[in-house]
Amino acid sequence: MKRMTKMILTVLLTSIIFWNQTENIEATTVLENEQKSIKFRQEFGLNYSTDYLREVVKNKNNESSERKYGVLLTEEEEKEIDRRMEIQTVYLSKIKEKIKEIKEDISYGGLYIDQKNLGTIYIGIKKDLSQAEKEKYLKYLTKDYPYKKHVEFFKINNTIKELDEKKEILINFIKERTNNQIVIVATDYPGQKILLTVKKLNSYDKQLVKEFEKLHNVKVVLQQNKNEAEPVSSRTDYHQDIIGGLRILNTDQGYGKCTTGYAARSSSYNYYAVTAAHCGYAGEYFSQGGSTMGYASSSYNQLGGSVDAMGIYLGSHGRGVDNQTFGSTYLLKYLEQWYEEDIGQMVCFNGATSGASCGVLKSKNITLDYDDGAKQVSNQRAVDGVTVDEGDSGGTVYNRNTLNGIVVAKGSMYDGYYTHARNIYEELGLYPILN
Repeated sequence: MKRMTKMILTVLLTSIIFWNQTENIEATTVLENEQKSIKFRQEFGLNYSTDYLREVVKNKNNESSERKYGVLLTEEEEKEIDRRMEIQTVYLSKIKEKIKEIKEDISYGGLYIDQKNLGTIYIGIKKDLSQAEKEKYLKYLTKDYPYKKHVEFFKINNTIKELDEKKEILINFIKERTNNQIVIVATDYPGQKILLTVKKLNSYDKQLVKEFEKLHNVKVVLQQNKNEAEPVSSRTDYHQDIIGGLRILNTDQGYGKCTTGYAARSSSYNYYAVTAAHCGYAGEYFSQGGSTMGYASSSYNQLGGSVDAMGIYLGSHGRGVDNQTFGSTYLLKYLEQWYEEDIGQMVCFNGATSGASCGVLKSKNITLDYDDGAKQVSNQRAVDGVTVDEGDSGGTVYNRNTLNGIVVAKGSMYDGYYTHARNIYEELGLYPILN
């Protein structure tokens, strides 16, 4: 009888412990989802109060938004974000074509989309225009645009191109005068400034920045690094066809975790899985779903220039390729071109650890340091509103059917960073599988 009582008590205690663990896991998941939702809602100007969010979750009846954008939205909110995407994918290119006709007249410097303000398009101009001139040009630009009140001019001192050039000058300026390590340098076009993060902040660097600002007529925001941009290194089932967003393990480095970005081919029609180059060295083997998928190519592998990317050669390991991204409603059909991307556009990250999350493109010209400054990668993109964690490196960056790139880092200045897929194509010669 005592033995039976002890056995029942043990089972009961085990059940209580398991129930508590399950409850804790569920609570953590709810908290993580809530934080992801808050980030998204802040970036896109939606209601993110805690009470409102809990009401949305309580009345959960629109799960299609989770498949599209990685967060739960009401039907009205999903329609609003769909409208923003229509602006981005349908109308924006038409407005840019019209800008070409008048860019000299207005001294055009670039545009961006303000997602916090209903997707308003802000067109930067250096020329002082009268109110009558502004109205005339806006009437021309928005003739066939259904949201005429949401296109505005704003005055700039530096064009996007000029900011990019001054950013590169700043890097050399600092390196020639101090040993302080530069961690991240970014251009902020809407704010008309350059953001500079260094390893340790000191008075000499502050003095150098003031000198540079006077010489080059640009605002520089200097800050000390709180959390260095870290390469982020956990969809684990076996997949016959390699797609974006799958967990992969570097079996030569103690099963280091990364994510597949997309499937690609070389000019000779050999097939590869594209991921971040910092996930491993040439010749190292990777597994997916408990089975070897291939090895890191030496020919298609680069950590430097404007890419952090490599191809894992699938070879004779029995894997196929497809243009899907795990969990996404959309198939990858288009490769974003450089001229198509704009500050403020929506992009989504899909990593094996964090899943799918969407945010706003904040900068197109970021320089990241790797290995304590031993290597630099320039022309990286920065996004706020996305969730990035260890194991997401190499994950897919996309918006709907368009491939933007692969996840490469997380950091304190912005939520996430990515290498552009067009850069990968140009520098590595790997073309994404898009049909």
